[in-house]
Amino acid sequence: MEIHTLVVGQLAANCYLVIDEETRAAAVIDPGDEADRIAQAVRAAGAELKHILLTHGHPDHAFAAGELQEHFHEAKVRMHEADLPLLAGEADIVSLFYDAQRYVAPLLGRFARHLDIVMVGKTGLMVLHTPGHSPGSVCYVSGKIAFTGDTLFAGGVGRTDLEGGSQDDLMCSIRKSLLTLPDDTAIYPGHGPQSTIGAERIGNPWLA
Repeated sequence: MEIHTLVVGQLAANCYLVIDEETRAAAVIDPGDEADRIAQAVRAAGAELKHILLTHGHPDHAFAAGELQEHFHEAKVRMHEADLPLLAGEADIVSLFYDAQRYVAPLLGRFARHLDIVMVGKTGLMVLHTPGHSPGSVCYVSGKIAFTGDTLFAGGVGRTDLEGGSQDDLMCSIRKSLLTLPDDTAIYPGHGPQSTIGAERIGNPWLA
């Protein structure tokens, strides 16, 4: 699997371009902003975008999904249905960080549900429903790579003080769905640097 990381928007969210090396089929995970730049990265990589995958519905991870679809009409957005109410964001918050007039409502494909497999060419990404940061937060796992959104960071965990957040649910999700992965599983979080499950198990103060 080929992975390109783009840090997008004023909130510095990680957007990932994931490419199956054999077929050049691709998915973009969490296009929160800068759709034109993301589209340019897809084309520069010689990839064919098949999926737009959201780890959750907050605007810093989802705002540019519909705009990205205007570049790649066949790519459908997949997300957990529990986060649909969050998708467009609260107008007063969105206006602080985005040009609200550029918002394009995405065309949704199938919902991403727990243990679904999303095929990107010959590469499978398993959906893990990990509520806590938001009701519909999910992670995408392929082999020893996990895209954890705002569920688990290097040295931290997702905030739970936003609408629908739950600290109890978040910690349960991390322990049951993420800490059961092998220690050498690389995590690609929604913000900040990469890490591994083993490093977080040992050194993340929230998981002590």
